[in-house]
This record gives sequence, C-alpha cells and structure tokens, in this order.
Amino acid sequence: MCHELCETCDADGVTECLTCKHYWQDGRCVESCRLDYFIAPADPPTCHACHSHCVQCRGPTAAECVKCKYYTIYSDLSIGVQDPEEEGGDIRPLAVSGACLFLSVRSV
Repeated sequence: MCHELCETCDADGVTECLTCKHYWQDGRCVESCRLDYFIAPADPPTCHACHSHCVQCRGPTAAECVKCKYYTIYSDLSIGVQDPEEEGGDIRPLAVSGACLFLSVRSV
C-alpha cells in the first residue's frame, strides 16, 4: 500500500513513491514546499532550494528572494541592513525589492 502522499509507489513509505499527489522535494513526496524552497514548473511539480542568500524565494537566484538572510541591495544601489538591536536583538530578514547579498569585510 502506498504512503498517503504518493500517487503511485513500488513499496510502503514516502521515499518509495514513483509519483506524488502534490510535490517532490529532496527525494520524497511532500504536501507543500518548505519556505526556503520554490516550486519549479515541472512534471511532477518539484520543490527546489532557494539561493543561499534567501530565506524565502520565487526562483533560484538572489534577485528572486522574497526575504533575505543578510542584506538587500536595491535598484538605486542603497543597501538595507537589519538592525540587530531591534526586536530584542533578533536579526530578522528584510523584505526584498532588489537582490539579496552577503557582504564580507576583509581586514588588510
């Protein structure tokens, strides 16, 4: 008998699905993609990981982030930085209207 998330299978268990009822992600069927994944238009619909600079995304590049892990660079070349002192010291991702980036400072 197939797992409830499988359309078809060759054995029991969610990792034994041949086709999925919803989405395919990381070698198994899932009901929905994780937030740090996007849905690729494929057959079957497949969840792909966002760019490493994204918390959420609409596609694979840093320009397709919905929320950034680090900084946002906007079309006017300004950079958005989340203040770590806000919200009790938590660093919260920024909403994006540009590309996400990670800045590394090297001392010389």
